[in-house]
Amino acid sequence: MRSEADDNGEKHLILCRVIVGNVEKVEAGSQQSHPSSVNFDTGVDDLKNPKQYVVWCANMNSHILPECVVGKVAKDVFIKQLRSIAGDEMLLSTIREMRGSNEAGKVAKDILMKQLQLIAGDEMLIPMIRDIHGSD
Repeated sequence: MRSEADDNGEKHLILCRVIVGNVEKVEAGSQQSHPSSVNFDTGVDDLKNPKQYVVWCANMNSHILPECVVGKVAKDVFIKQLRSIAGDEMLLSTIREMRGSNEAGKVAKDILMKQLQLIAGDEMLIPMIRDIHGSD
């Protein structure tokens, strides 16, 4: 799957259902722009183990059914956005709360570490933990 990040660092994919119907082999680099006969609906690079599919223009509206758009923000972009909204003190406060939940036995240590990595990122995690321990 290929997707380039937009100006906000977000990547988007459109997930679709595809009706492949009867398939025919289409050679790589082929200039074929329509099925070789009315018996075929789509084309593939390999009949036994297809990796690339071709839906002919005449079938695009009937054979490709968009289901949803999936968006993803890169972790470094997410942290930057979170900091701009909440600030470092808010992040630190959230981490303190998570640590308290761990000490109270509400959250397992491995889950706490995964949450910390998601929120702070590895490069920020060690200095923040040191700061938390220093403020106790």
